[in-house]
Amino acid sequence: FVLHDQAPLAQGLRAAFYGFRRDGQTVLSHDFRTALLSNGLSRDGRFAACQSCSSPDEHGGGALTIFDLERAAAVASWKPESGWPADCEFGQDGQTISLLYPDGRSLRYTFSGRLVDTDSVD
Repeated sequence: FVLHDQAPLAQGLRAAFYGFRRDGQTVLSHDFRTALLSNGLSRDGRFAACQSCSSPDEHGGGALTIFDLERAAAVASWKPESGWPADCEFGQDGQTISLLYPDGRSLRYTFSGRLVDTDSVD
């Protein structure tokens, strides 16, 4: 499972993202100098993602960061051109992520940030 821990705003824009094994052991800890908006986990538990809110940090402004929990490392970070999703869903191919929006759109991106469903963007 994954979670993010948000510092109180009075302490500045800071957050930590964590990945855990089924037994509760921490496999990933990543600090951000920004607030985090959301996070998600692949069905098989290998990949996780979190999206930042606006901030002066390089991860700010809506950057989506993808982690490989088996390698305990960030594998990509980019700003989706379609904006901030409400949720995400990882593809079974281990190379794509679908960003799900409140208006019903689902847009697929590669882990490198290339929009695959280009005909779905307004």
